[in-house]
Amino acid sequence: MAEVEITTTASANFQYTIDYELFLDGSSIATVTVEKETDSQTATSRLFGEIPNLTWIDTPAAGSHTYEIRITVTGTNLTSAVALTRALNALAFG
Repeated sequence: MAEVEITTTASANFQYTIDYELFLDGSSIATVTVEKETDSQTATSRLFGEIPNLTWIDTPAAGSHTYEIRITVTGTNLTSAVALTRALNALAFG
């Protein structure tokens, strides 16, 4: 889980894309993308919190492995994007 807080500029239009990418030993093995876009009549700053439900299943070879989640935010008319709560729970079988 990784919560990303997005703040927009005081604009009527904004767009953002958040990519949550899972890496195993430095190689990308899965991606989840969240997109939001609006075309409003009112120019106002907005705050959004995105907390996607991320569930990935992997069956790596025997041995020690390193997993990481990388978050990339792109968009227009954004003031900030901050990763707040971050957690990774892993279950190993075998």
